[in-house]
Amino acid sequence: MNRRRVRRKLLIYDATYNVIMAVASKRTIIKIGGMTCASCAQRIEKALLAEAGVSMVNVNLATERATVEYDESRIDRKRLEAIVEDAGYKVIREESADAERTAREREIKALEYSLVASIILTIPIFLGGMRMFLHFVPAFMENKCLMLALAAPVQFVIGFRFYSGAWRSLKGKSANMDVLVALGTSAAFFYSVAATLFPAIGHHVYYDTSAMLITFIILGKYLEALAKGRTSEAIKRLIGIQAKTARVLDDDGKEIEVPVDELQAGDIMAVRPGEKIPTDGVILGGSAAIDESMITGESIPVEKGAGAAVIGSTINTNGFLKVRATKVGAETALAQIIKLVEEAQGSKAPIQRFADRVASWFVPAVIIIAAA
Repeated sequence: MNRRRVRRKLLIYDATYNVIMAVASKRTIIKIGGMTCASCAQRIEKALLAEAGVSMVNVNLATERATVEYDESRIDRKRLEAIVEDAGYKVIREESADAERTAREREIKALEYSLVASIILTIPIFLGGMRMFLHFVPAFMENKCLMLALAAPVQFVIGFRFYSGAWRSLKGKSANMDVLVALGTSAAFFYSVAATLFPAIGHHVYYDTSAMLITFIILGKYLEALAKGRTSEAIKRLIGIQAKTARVLDDDGKEIEVPVDELQAGDIMAVRPGEKIPTDGVILGGSAAIDESMITGESIPVEKGAGAAVIGSTINTNGFLKVRATKVGAETALAQIIKLVEEAQGSKAPIQRFADRVASWFVPAVIIIAAA
């Protein structure tokens, strides 16, 4: 009997503790810029987890977001953002979908220009380096000074992003893929410069190696940027479904058009045929067939009348309705779906977590092996 009582007390204590922890814990999503590889994501996770009060961190390179669970009584969001910035990365504050799309398009366009310029400069360097095998290549293209003049812009202008990324990484006392790229291409380029200026060092130059490495990596970055843009399209489509305005009835029964963001629980809304229901609510008067296909996938509208619950952003097809708002903002069904999609995109499979751990050791291992 005593053992049962003790066990029961322990269970009650454990349940109470878990409830307290659940209430104190908060989840937030931080958008991060400047990540270039899985090592960057691993580094941010380690930095955040090292802070007292942080219980879970999930950094997704593809979506450039960090999902963080933390104890509000011990740490706040500003401190989390400061940790990310101290690690050498940029925190992107809340911005509209249009601004995010514009920034993404600007990044893709910049990579596209860099890729085109790099290809134009690299092809002659490659042909000059391969002249011993490609006999149709003119002799002047084998000139080392010409190859140096073509390779320098690729190395220091187009490849500047790798040097800046490597510097940020080293300042944070870690090594990412930028460090590896900068070391590898610099070794090939500066040896070739030395061989060009002092022929006694060697007859072979490797301008084509450094230029082609940078070109292929820029190509990878370009394809990666295109893929990242597509990952957020599903969320953007869901956000686009949301109603933008609502007709709220005042005390005199007059309709006042207000933005959906300003709705409050308890507001009475008028919904005409063909309009979207602004937010989740209950029908007070009228009846109509509601198109709920965006939630249920059912193409046939559902007949609903007084007392029935309706979901925000579904379409009133054929009747006038008076609806009382019950859930607004982040509490609506559509907002919860968007949140779940964001969390799903930010989550990682176990194999991906394992790959990230391997990547965090990959660069140091390569440097040690090369030095040996």
